Parts: sequence; C-alpha cells; structure tokens
Amino acid sequence: MITLRCTARLQRLLGLTADPVGAPSDARLGDWYATFLTARPRHLAICVNERSLLTIILPTAPRPGFLLRFQAAAATRIAQIPAPLAAVGAETAALAAPQIGPTRNRSVLGSLNNLRYLALHHLAREPHISVDELAEALCNTPMLSLACAFPWEQATIILGGDVPAARQRVLDAT
Repeated sequence: MITLRCTARLQRLLGLTADPVGAPSDARLGDWYATFLTARPRHLAICVNERSLLTIILPTAPRPGFLLRFQAAAATRIAQIPAPLAAVGAETAALAAPQIGPTRNRSVLGSLNNLRYLALHHLAREPHISVDELAEALCNTPMLSLACAFPWEQATIILGGDVPAARQRVLDAT
C-alpha cells in the first residue's frame, strides 16, 4: 500500500478526500506527493516519490480516472529503475490500492515546488513536449536534497540495483 499525499488545492480540484491519519506507505520507495501544475491549455499534476524524488506528470482530467492514471504512470516509472525484478515488482504491487493522505514532509514539498517551476520552464521553451518526456527530464535533474543528487540513482540504491547502470541512464538521456 502506498499513500499519495496531495496538496489541498489538488484534492479540491480532483474531489479527493484525504484520510486525516494518512498512514505511511509500506513500500520501500515510500509515499508519493502530488500538486497541481497549470500549463495552459493543459492541466497537469506533478507527482514525486518521497525517498527518491522520481517524477511523473499526468493530466488531471478526467477527474474520475486520476488514481488509475497515477497508478499506471508510477508503475511505468518504477519499471524503468535498473533494480532487481523482485524489488521492482514489490513496488509496483504496492500501487494496487493507493490511499490519499495529507502532505507532511516540507522538504519534499520544497523539492516538488522546485520541480514544478522547472517543469513550467521546460513547457515555456518546448510547449509541445509530451508529459513523459517532461517527467523524464525532471528525473534527470540533480536534486540537492538527495545525497547522491539524481533521482534515478537514489531509487536504484533504495531498491538494491546497480548504481553505475542508473548513472549511465542519466548520461544517455542528456
């Protein structure tokens, strides 16, 4: 089970009700955080993983299918981590029934806001970039709040994968 910790604005927009307790995720990568990203004419949500800052971006409309789109996008991102299949499979399985919770970690919220502004910058420069390409670019952005700097490397370390493979992935994407 994972907890998707949405900002109050995103909860209102999507009509989601957060569990006030918001139990922490039992997955190794931990909770996910999400906020609204207005990039007219697109209305998007940017989601980051708490422990690795891996990023996914998905449309907010239609509202009823948001959690299913989140599950699919997060599963796709997790499947790209160069880690043992058992660890990747366990993380993907944890996405089966996401719980909505309130935000708690201010450091992750700060990183989420930084990624939001960076996404807006990318969209201003390349208005027709796909959400997958945009999220991939954000995953290849060094983050000062991470000890190893890159989200791919952090996720690989957490899931017990080969760090040089993650580093090569970053180098190949640039």
